Amino acid sequence: MEKKMSIIEHLIKNRHRNTFMSSENGKKCEMSINFNLTKEEYDDISKHFDNKDYLLNEYKEPIKLSKDEFIILKNIDEKYQWIARDISGNLYVYKNKPFKDGNVWGCVEGFVRIELFEHLFQFIKFEDEEPYNIQELLDNYEVIEDE
Repeated sequence: MEKKMSIIEHLIKNRHRNTFMSSENGKKCEMSINFNLTKEEYDDISKHFDNKDYLLNEYKEPIKLSKDEFIILKNIDEKYQWIARDISGNLYVYKNKPFKDGNVWGCVEGFVRIELFEHLFQFIKFEDEEPYNIQELLDNYEVIEDE
């Protein structure tokens, strides 16, 4: 999904109206949605309308983290920048970006198994094409209520 679609969905969800967006040929087209919009909401959304790069960037769905997962990621030593799971289900954090090497994620130096928390982070799977960057997780997350 393109970011411009996510903005439209955001506008509808949050009841915005009379929003202008740039089209491919540089002309502006009006999208009218008949809802109320506060000045703060308009200012927050409208700062992106003329930024074509922002609008065309791929939209990334927020990662859903439990409160515990969020607190753990927030408190991992900053020297560890990556998190991944091996084929056995073991969860590791890495200083440098790891690479897949058979049944494990390999790394030149600096990795630690976080065995106590392997029951968490179920969205992290060995089958993932890339390891997760911890800072990117913290920059694009949504905390969900624990069940």
